[in-house]
Amino acid sequence: KNALFAGDGAITCLHIHQETTCSSSLQRHRFRAMRALTAATALSVLALQAPRGPLRGPQRRQNTRPAMPPAVVAEALAKGPLGVPALAAVAGAVLAPLTLYRQGYSFSVGYGSAVGVMALAAMRAVPPTTQLATLTAGATLFYGFRLALHLLARQLTVPDIAERIKAFDKTPRLKRLPLIPPLALFYACMTSPLLFALRTPPTKYLKVAQIGCGLAWAG
Repeated sequence: KNALFAGDGAITCLHIHQETTCSSSLQRHRFRAMRALTAATALSVLALQAPRGPLRGPQRRQNTRPAMPPAVVAEALAKGPLGVPALAAVAGAVLAPLTLYRQGYSFSVGYGSAVGVMALAAMRAVPPTTQLATLTAGATLFYGFRLALHLLARQLTVPDIAERIKAFDKTPRLKRLPLIPPLALFYACMTSPLLFALRTPPTKYLKVAQIGCGLAWAG
């Protein structure tokens, strides 16, 4: 009987140890996912703070970093009829590496990341001039990166979701490229209201715009 009790105790301890190990592993995955996306967000912010346009004289020799977004994209975002295609170019630059890595990312992590980076690019090209514009841009930025972080953390911590995402990888990498332009344009159209709100801050129906911004932050 004592041997049976000892065996049961050992099995119980083993189960507890396994559960503790799994819990620690999940926590490590969550931390790594959050750290990775935070680092990506910080790098995007720093990159978009780089100066745009040509530099002259000694300053050009001292600072040769490429403009982010590139001057031609920033100008298209700031004015003219090519704002949405410019947003699509930004989204495509984000989607391409993520889709080549995991095809399923084009609809999940890639979507959230593309929205966040498009919001950064729009804010960089057309700095907000009103508090409402700043709040609207902040809501779009927060939504994009929060969604990307949530989806990435869920994939890394839920084995079933990870298997489903991996199951999407049926198409050879180069054959995934035609998927990127239409998705980038679609995501750009979804984000374009922010760009137009930054270009021309609303003066008419201001209450409606404020309610819309509040709903965006409320989720």
